[in-house]
Amino acid sequence: MKLSVQKDIQSIKRLILEQFSEYNIVHQGQISEEVVFLVIEKYFIRNSSRASLSIVMYQEDDFETILEAVGSGGGTGWLFKFDWGAKESFEHKIISILEDHQIHFKEISTD
Repeated sequence: MKLSVQKDIQSIKRLILEQFSEYNIVHQGQISEEVVFLVIEKYFIRNSSRASLSIVMYQEDDFETILEAVGSGGGTGWLFKFDWGAKESFEHKIISILEDHQIHFKEISTD
């Protein structure tokens, strides 16, 4: 999922980290002033599975940030090698966060 977000990169980074504070923040990388890389993970005890979300953001201009998010998920054993919708759910959480905070965005692609 690739979004064009009408907000500066540092504000979006703070908002995402705040909203995912109960999850495991695996990696928080500030590659440069204009580029951020985040990896967030959640473990589900009930079925020994996990979901992760990798996010790359880069500042296009003062008030536009390009955000690319890729979700993944899986578990143990042959039956749990599916993510059962965790990928889409995790990616959609980014859209919900932006909508809840009335931050304008447009979807560039869903690849």
